[in-house]
Amino acid sequence: MSLILKAAHQFHRFFPFAQLRAANWILRRNPNGALMPPKLFGYEVRLQARTSAHVLLSIEGEEFVQDCICLGKHLREGMTAIDVGANIGYLTLFFCHRVGAQGQVFAFEPEPDNFRELVRSIEHNHIKWCTPLNLAVGASDGPASLTFGLNGYIRPDRAGEPNCCMVSLDSFAAQRAIPRIDFVKIDVEGFEADVLLGMSKILERHRPIIYVEVHPAGFCGSGDPRKVCSLLRQSLR
Repeated sequence: MSLILKAAHQFHRFFPFAQLRAANWILRRNPNGALMPPKLFGYEVRLQARTSAHVLLSIEGEEFVQDCICLGKHLREGMTAIDVGANIGYLTLFFCHRVGAQGQVFAFEPEPDNFRELVRSIEHNHIKWCTPLNLAVGASDGPASLTFGLNGYIRPDRAGEPNCCMVSLDSFAAQRAIPRIDFVKIDVEGFEADVLLGMSKILERHRPIIYVEVHPAGFCGSGDPRKVCSLLRQSLR
């Protein structure tokens, strides 16, 4: 399989607009098979071909994580960063690299398969300053209903049978007695307004840097860009 992946890497160099097609081609021929572990920010990531995103990450390495281009200047050694919707942890590893052993990273991911991969990367690389949490994040504490998959999401209005636990960042920070929160990344497939509602005290007291992916109205049933923007404006007053 390594020869196929090496060939795909060269293919990407010459045909950059065919990346997804190449990833899907590999995925069809190697479903759930081991992939070449990429190095991300000094950490090795062991991957299986679960989705095309896994294949692309294996082939492209750090080039796949383009968010770091704009985030690097906002993260410094010793900071406390929170990754809400950590997925399989590629941005979590970037945060760990930037804040270093003097900092702290809390990575929330409710989807079971994603969480297993997140934990595997953290444990494999012995990152003691990162705490993975198999929890959803929202406006309050309690049960929630999660759809499964790489981009799993919380069903709006608590529809469906509860299958995961949810916390608000305000209650989590209070329970852990976290003295300072410097940076919060939010990528929760349309549930971002709920996350912001549940961290109003953090926004008021800590005024962290916020990096939030905003989903369109109705996305997964709960996307609301206007509400997200309104909540962020309120936090600046």
